Amino acid sequence: MLFDTAARALLVSGNLVDATAREINLLEHLLRRVGHVVPRPMLENSLYSMENAVTPNALDASVSRLRKRLKMAAANVQIRTVHGIGYVLFEPR
Repeated sequence: MLFDTAARALLVSGNLVDATAREINLLEHLLRRVGHVVPRPMLENSLYSMENAVTPNALDASVSRLRKRLKMAAANVQIRTVHGIGYVLFEPR
């Protein structure tokens, strides 16, 4: 898996993964702290504008869509939920 921060693009096995801007932002936050839990409030504050009302499950929905895209692309990473705390990106063994 290759994440190009300048182009804001995710490549898996040389193929571009079609993801929304929010999913790319989410992935970038998780990649910056691979193997460490990224707290929900930190992700919510950086992904969602304070001007717009955000539903309680908005972050969960974004994570779910990103998980599906990573799985479909056969990426070598997974996103694990740490209930009540946040999310962690890791490489399964």
